[in-house]
Amino acid sequence: KRSHGNFLVRHRILWKPCRMKRAGKCKTFGYMKPGGSKEGLVVKEKLISVITDDNKRKKLQFVCVNLFFAGVSAFMTVLNIITNKGALTAATALFTVFCLINYFLVKKGGKAGTKLVSVIFMAEIVMLDTFFIVSGNPDGFSVIWVAMLPYCSMLLFGRKQAVILSTFMLGLMVFFFWTPAGKALLKFDYNKTFMMRFPILYTAFFLLSVLMETIRVITQRELERLRETYRELSNH
Repeated sequence: KRSHGNFLVRHRILWKPCRMKRAGKCKTFGYMKPGGSKEGLVVKEKLISVITDDNKRKKLQFVCVNLFFAGVSAFMTVLNIITNKGALTAATALFTVFCLINYFLVKKGGKAGTKLVSVIFMAEIVMLDTFFIVSGNPDGFSVIWVAMLPYCSMLLFGRKQAVILSTFMLGLMVFFFWTPAGKALLKFDYNKTFMMRFPILYTAFFLLSVLMETIRVITQRELERLRETYRELSNH
């Protein structure tokens, strides 16, 4: 290891100081490989700044998940039209429109707008999943989508709101599948094994999602602490 002018030579690998750091634009890395483009470094820095900032990460995930669900719902709408599923077609078509509206509102709005859209989207999810449970269309398959709620809600809303939403949905499933009053409202004849076991499966996914999100939150806090320590050391 030895220094030579503006270069650092170590194990025959040539590293060059990032000029952007001198301009105060390089926040994380101080060196880049020879031949690496400044544009690529800027994109990488922006991506890192989004991932390591919890608010920016949540907004990015909210946008991506809404686009994903809009695409899936649009595909399912076409499939429902082909298979002549009237009520289910209307439900998936409306959910596609809602997801696209959420996407544009979050893209154009600020932090307050994102929180409002999050609450609206939670209500949309509850209504759609309740429809899936009650209707059972097609042939009891749609209710399986409800099992995705705990994990996806962790990505979209964060641990606290996701736990509230997932617990509420678990309560709805228990009501519809395990109580006489709830069973009387069902439009599809689920078998007894499914009604007994599906809420248990959902609970397992729910607890696993909480565990994984808790690990992620702890890791995120540790990364932020290390970044702050790095900044303090680099200022001395």
